[in-house]
Amino acid sequence: MLASKRPSEIPRAQWEYVVGWTLELHANCASDFTQISLEDKEKFARELEIRLNGEIDLATIDWIWDEYSRFARTGQTYSDKYRPTLPERLKEAELGCFGIPVN
Repeated sequence: MLASKRPSEIPRAQWEYVVGWTLELHANCASDFTQISLEDKEKFARELEIRLNGEIDLATIDWIWDEYSRFARTGQTYSDKYRPTLPERLKEAELGCFGIPVN
């Protein structure tokens, strides 16, 4: 859903980059059931659904990464290394970098 909700002010390459890395965050920090509690997972899913129905921007991506940093056992370490919204990381963005079609 994030891929299809690109804010108009964010270039397609950057949006693909931040969405792709956010999917990687989920795969690496939440696919193992021992990483996060069921309670945190359910709370996060409810809040994310609400946010996805509103305005989406880079702050939404940062909120996701902040939440994973808070509740996933390896979330903070992963965020420190790979958070895509940092200006120096956004410079790495290239269209097609994750193969995710964005609008």
